Amino acid sequence: MENLITINNATITVADAERNLLSKVVCNLETKCWEWQGYINYKGYGVISIVSREVARKVYTHRLAFMLYSEDSIEDLLVCHHCDNRLCCNPKHLFVGTIADNNRDAFNKGRNRNIAQYVKRGEDRHNAIFTEELVKEIRRLYAEGINMNELISRYNAPRGTLYGIVSRKTWKHVS
Repeated sequence: MENLITINNATITVADAERNLLSKVVCNLETKCWEWQGYINYKGYGVISIVSREVARKVYTHRLAFMLYSEDSIEDLLVCHHCDNRLCCNPKHLFVGTIADNNRDAFNKGRNRNIAQYVKRGEDRHNAIFTEELVKEIRRLYAEGINMNELISRYNAPRGTLYGIVSRKTWKHVS
């Protein structure tokens, strides 16, 4: 009996899956990456169609390679790249991990370190209605006993916005 592999409810032989995968892979001699030469999705990952009698399914090529050449289970997990080459299908360059593992790996390799530069806070946000000075003033007045209704009248702002400021749920960076 032939060995079978099931991917997203599509069952094919291991030999067919391996033949389909390797027919569009080129080995980069410098990096040892097995680089996918077929369809690449908008995120830059290789994608292959697995066609069985019942259904056709698309799967990331690196996931398929890991399933073919590793005995580790990948259910509900990501297949991540040690080499950071999204087209790589070399199982020696792949590892299984959670989203947190993948994010930690990216951070440790120097990717995603500057994400804070893209997140605007406070008055730098396009929809900010207060300045840092007004936030400090609102907090001071509230601490001095001015009630929320008075702050709403004085600053013509929604209760939720002012509550976020005085409870420090928003504008956390302002001391």
